[in-house]
Amino acid sequence: MKLDLGLIIEHKPWKMEPFAKKKVIANIISETLKAIPAFHSIKDLEIAVLLTNDEKMQQLNDEFRDKNKPTNVLSFPDVEIKPHELLEFLDAKEYIYIGDIAVGYDVIKLEAIEAGITMRDHFTHMLVHGILHLIGYDHMNDKDEKEMMDLEIRILQRLGIDSPY
Repeated sequence: MKLDLGLIIEHKPWKMEPFAKKKVIANIISETLKAIPAFHSIKDLEIAVLLTNDEKMQQLNDEFRDKNKPTNVLSFPDVEIKPHELLEFLDAKEYIYIGDIAVGYDVIKLEAIEAGITMRDHFTHMLVHGILHLIGYDHMNDKDEKEMMDLEIRILQRLGIDSPY
């Protein structure tokens, strides 16, 4: 799969993080989508990732989710879809733009410290989480939450990261 990653780093501390590089992020995205059989036939995929700060995350969270507080990751899918519809939706497609993800530095760093894990591992987890939201996974009920968590754990293991749960 050819991945067209639009990466925007608008908060300086991200630039100091060795994992906040285009090649590393592209690998996380690719490994995440390899775990989803429906994406195996996609030849070209496009996604945008914004690495930003609390202020921007709060603004986006307020504007799009009516939650006036910063958050760790936000996903903006191009098309609303459910995981069980992916095969049919992607059938015969060679290209797909799946959407945009915004990741907040300050919340990610604080959560990593509180959890006693590296910022790299938490960032990777949140990016995987955000990608899964882009393609329709959610955690609105117990069944969907378990499905999403199990998939996250499998993907993170492939990336050499222990289960965060």
